[in-house]
Amino acid sequence: MSLRNIIKYRNVWMCVAIAWTVFMHGNFRVNSETLNIIKSIGFAGVDIFLFASGIGCFYSLEKDSDCFRFIKRRIIRIIPTYWIFMIAWSAYKRSFSGMAFLTILGNFLCVRNFTGLGEDFNWYISAMWLTYFLAPFFKGVLDRINTTYMVLLFTVFLGLLSVCFWDSYTFIITMTSLPIFFLGMYVGK
Repeated sequence: MSLRNIIKYRNVWMCVAIAWTVFMHGNFRVNSETLNIIKSIGFAGVDIFLFASGIGCFYSLEKDSDCFRFIKRRIIRIIPTYWIFMIAWSAYKRSFSGMAFLTILGNFLCVRNFTGLGEDFNWYISAMWLTYFLAPFFKGVLDRINTTYMVLLFTVFLGLLSVCFWDSYTFIITMTSLPIFFLGMYVGK
């Protein structure tokens, strides 16, 4: 199977990645050693999803490179569903765990992860918006570099940037998502 055919089915592997991540977070026991191993490494589903998102963002920016329209399309596509989920989840968190209103608001606005104040129960959404805001810049980088060697050097540079955030769990997982997303964009190219 060619790379083009694999990319053509990226929505399928994005669904598998989501299911794998949900399986990892599930609060249930599995009586299979193989399934327990698969469950224990379910965080890789997030990496697969980020990689596939990078491919999709590259294609989207190839069709229309206007940064504002790109972000607007992402907002229209994601925020309404996210807010519906957040209303239900926030009501649950407020009722059963007494989560503070500012914590809920920060998560609702997708910025709690960047405050360093903790209780950011959806770090991924903040990381996702960071990758979306950087996608036009990453595409510009990819348009200017012509060799795989330079792409790998830039990817290593992005990985090294995450070292600056080593003392913060949420920042380190956010920053380490950037090289994966960038490589997805490269594969899209």
